[in-house]
Amino acid sequence: MSKFKTPPYILVPDTNILFAKNIGEIVRSSFHEDFQQCSVFASIRILIPEIVRDELLFQKFHIACKSNQNAILNHGHIALITGRSAPKALGEAYLKNCVRTVFNKWAKMFNAEIVKPPYSRIRWSKVIEAAVWRKPPFSLPTDDRDAESEKGFRDAIILETFKEICRVNSRDCVALLTNDGLLRQAVQNLRLPGNVSCYASMRELLSNLKLAHENRSKEFRAVLAANAQKAFYEIGSAECIYTKFNVPAEVQKRFGQAINALEEPVQGSRFLPAGHPVRTMAEVLKALSVALISDQPAKPSQDLAISWKPASDEKIHITETSYQNSTREGAMVWQTRLRFVRAFGHDGPDIIATMPGADDRLRTADVDVIWSAFSSQEAELSRLQLIDIKLVNVFFEPLTLEKRIQYRFSNPGRYVPLSQPNHG
Repeated sequence: MSKFKTPPYILVPDTNILFAKNIGEIVRSSFHEDFQQCSVFASIRILIPEIVRDELLFQKFHIACKSNQNAILNHGHIALITGRSAPKALGEAYLKNCVRTVFNKWAKMFNAEIVKPPYSRIRWSKVIEAAVWRKPPFSLPTDDRDAESEKGFRDAIILETFKEICRVNSRDCVALLTNDGLLRQAVQNLRLPGNVSCYASMRELLSNLKLAHENRSKEFRAVLAANAQKAFYEIGSAECIYTKFNVPAEVQKRFGQAINALEEPVQGSRFLPAGHPVRTMAEVLKALSVALISDQPAKPSQDLAISWKPASDEKIHITETSYQNSTREGAMVWQTRLRFVRAFGHDGPDIIATMPGADDRLRTADVDVIWSAFSSQEAELSRLQLIDIKLVNVFFEPLTLEKRIQYRFSNPGRYVPLSQPNHG
């Protein structure tokens, strides 16, 4: 095999690639790990659209503000109990500066550059037309009520910034990283030159770099990637990995208990004691009467256990399929990430809906499916085998409007089932 030198890459990440649910991270740690692996195969520069940086800062700032508000409330309680003055609250300007400083340190560590939107070069009439007619990256409404909302303007600015980066760096390989299917579709609609690409994750890019390092042609890699997606899942195919090995059932068998937890503590009240499993109105009234005659009612800082019940069918999203390595026997090892998504509503009387934290919930569980196949000279895959299934993480969070749109849920209480997995 001749030595292959991968050309330098410019990476343009979207906010969903960088955002970390861990509040202690300004950028998700997995991005660091994948970046280091990609750097083994290519010299990489990171160019971050200014709007991506600002959106990331706002998300972290918003979390900091909510924590600050909780601290103010708790400090007030301490002041009442101890008779001492409450500590001075942190100002919003101070929090903004702190979040920006943390991000700047991260950007310096990775030599990441911030790129401003090319305001003077943007054809605003085209952006407005796309917004009005909901052309990608703007999203179509899922129902009449959703028609009043809009998603896509920030993505449109990211798209315009990406186009400018491609124009200025016309001789380099430029890759947009985003798990937003509409934004990827918008990039594909541009019909940009061959040095421009779009990936759903750093892992997809890493897969491509590994294959390039093995001296596979660009055309072969493109066909192989498409065939790998079909090998894992294809509508009507009984031989694809997903159907042949009944992956959903296998996931439930191995991890059902971990991903179907239906209880989560929320902030309690003065009258409802911590950990009380409130499910019926009778239990609520009993808890209230006990608390009212008690000399020591539950403290506001204690937790109230609320049970949750499924409010939608399970949705399964195929987020990415990436090449890992080759075995001694010549089989290619692949990894496909699935995201199991389900909406939950509180399981109890309507009074519980008024409690803090009793909004609808979204459960997401990421699962990696490891499988293998042999490739022909024409990039056709055969002899498919399931190797392993791994649970990566499970999150239980508020079901926001943005998440409803992203995962194609309807409005509360009217969720749309998905009978087959969705790519993206």
